[in-house]
Amino acid sequence: MFGKIKGKLKNVFKSSEDYVEDNHDTVEEVEVESIPKTPKLEEIDKEIENEVKSSSGDESVDEFEVSEDHILKEEDIEEPKKKGFLGRIFGSSDKEDEDKKDVEELEKVEDEMLEDVSESEKSAIKEHHDLSKKEVSENISELEEKEKVEEKLEEDVMSDISDSSKMDEISEELESEVEGENLDKVHEIPNESVEEVFEETKKKVFDAENESSSGFFSKLKAKTISSDDFDNIWVELQMFLLEINIAFEIVEKVERKLKTELVGKSFNRFKLSEKIREVLESEVEEVLKKHESSFLDKLNSFSSDEPVKILVLGVNGTGKTTTIAKIVKYLQNNNKSVVVAAADTFRAAAVEQLEEHSKALDFKLIMHKGGGDPAAVAYDAIEHAKAKKIDVVLIDTAGRMPNNSNLMMELEKVKRVSKSDMAIFVGDSVSGNDLIDQINLFNQGVKVDGTILTKVDTDEKPGSVVTTAYSIDKPIYFLGVGQTYDDLIVFDSKQIAKKLFDVED
Repeated sequence: MFGKIKGKLKNVFKSSEDYVEDNHDTVEEVEVESIPKTPKLEEIDKEIENEVKSSSGDESVDEFEVSEDHILKEEDIEEPKKKGFLGRIFGSSDKEDEDKKDVEELEKVEDEMLEDVSESEKSAIKEHHDLSKKEVSENISELEEKEKVEEKLEEDVMSDISDSSKMDEISEELESEVEGENLDKVHEIPNESVEEVFEETKKKVFDAENESSSGFFSKLKAKTISSDDFDNIWVELQMFLLEINIAFEIVEKVERKLKTELVGKSFNRFKLSEKIREVLESEVEEVLKKHESSFLDKLNSFSSDEPVKILVLGVNGTGKTTTIAKIVKYLQNNNKSVVVAAADTFRAAAVEQLEEHSKALDFKLIMHKGGGDPAAVAYDAIEHAKAKKIDVVLIDTAGRMPNNSNLMMELEKVKRVSKSDMAIFVGDSVSGNDLIDQINLFNQGVKVDGTILTKVDTDEKPGSVVTTAYSIDKPIYFLGVGQTYDDLIVFDSKQIAKKLFDVED
């Protein structure tokens, strides 16, 4: 709905995240994954522990002393870690010497670590290693065997392809096997690819390497936000809010709340973005909440003995006629019958538009000849609704500027003759501050009971929705978000606030 501003919003959040990254004062450890120990490894660990205990007179393994020189540090294994265990096993032949050298260095480090350990303990540990190597070796052998089978199969197929007559013969044989009594034999053909075998081998090696069942931690830089930090973060966010047409008073309100929530507290880059978005949504929702109102509840509040009569107002070019069709569809979806009065008698295109909509949606349209009295059209539509016991009468009025006194007097006459129950103003959300002026001027001539904002999906400054709600003392019933009949959404403060600041929307 507000897709046009998502790129700018992402940049604003990224700036705040980068600020924490560049000016951090602490580093947090965040648990990001837990790797469970396989049952086989647990069984091996128990066997080793029992053997070590029995050979050392029940002495606990934890009591062995290992000097600092024997500890394998992270920097010592940086390159092997990048290269990966599988890379060393399945690496290309031109790197065999380098791999062999790496293995020898690792074995040397291992021997140094085991220097002070008894022979029985060494034997137990080496037995563990031999077992792991044996499993890997078996899987490599299996992989090599599968590769040979695959290569042989490929050679046979390529040979057969060269002989087109033989290909036809093979196809016929396969069809007969699938359709006939040899179906079981077809099922027995192995379809396990080399890639599948490789993945299985990789999984076994991975399980053998991961001997710890505890999770590991990712380090994230964090920052305790001071008043100066807040000012630096707020500058870009403030500009963004003003650029999308959110009123300055609302921006100040957001600033006060955000400052209370951030200053003196520590955040990593992701938590900071979450908190900023949370405050933006809650503050905007609070502004919009006051203008929520159920259109259906309003209709049901009137007497059921007579149809509810609704004047639809607005200036030219706001999508008023199309919005009337959308309202008809909304009412039909909610089991309300509708008749429409084409009271814009001086604009033939408006009447033609309504005729097309009435055919598409199957509603009754009351119209007079061009240039007729708009009040008379409204009166006839109301009488028709009473006779047919129709629930709602929508009266389409001519678009006009509110400073045209003659047209405003005509509108007052339609209202007086129709004795309308509601007057709904349809405004273009792209108009910005002009929209507020239009609503106020129409309200002086004909009391406006509620509003519908159109073209919200095309607005590059969707903060107008928030500013309009903040600036007028009128409920907003719907938002127009597209060209189809169903592109009229109920005004929901929580959903609008969420969509406005959701970068993934």
